[in-house]
Amino acid sequence: MQNAVDHAFPNDGDARDSGHVLVRLVRSIDELRIDVVDDGVGLPSSFSLEQSKGLGLSIVQALVTGELTGSMEMRNGEPGTWVHVRVPIAAPRVSLQAG
Repeated sequence: MQNAVDHAFPNDGDARDSGHVLVRLVRSIDELRIDVVDDGVGLPSSFSLEQSKGLGLSIVQALVTGELTGSMEMRNGEPGTWVHVRVPIAAPRVSLQAG
């Protein structure tokens, strides 16, 4: 989300005075879905999530796909950028105690 704010709306003399970042969190029975969508400048045409060398993005991707066994997708919107993260939710453990 911080990158959306920092990079989607550069202060480059553009007459635009505001932009929007939408964060949506949806929980279903078996997964958590997070969408971050902005209407900013978008990703460079050469951008590839797999080839990205940014430290912050690398850390988030490693956490989501490794530790959390989820998935992450980034693409250009029209306009802006769209990030979609899915993380599985483990079923709660039920403890049966004799009583």
